[in-house]
Amino acid sequence: MTSQKPSQSMKPATAAKKLGIYLPAAPQEFQDNPVSRAEFNELQSN
Repeated sequence: MTSQKPSQSMKPATAAKKLGIYLPAAPQEFQDNPVSRAEFNELQSN
């Protein structure tokens, strides 16, 4: 059997820093919820 890693997530402040955006200017939903790796990758590519 192969075990899958649990989905990684990061704090909104960390995601904002890595994306180069100002956190208070981000939508409230972004500020209030952890950002999954998949969501981060999607934001980074767009």
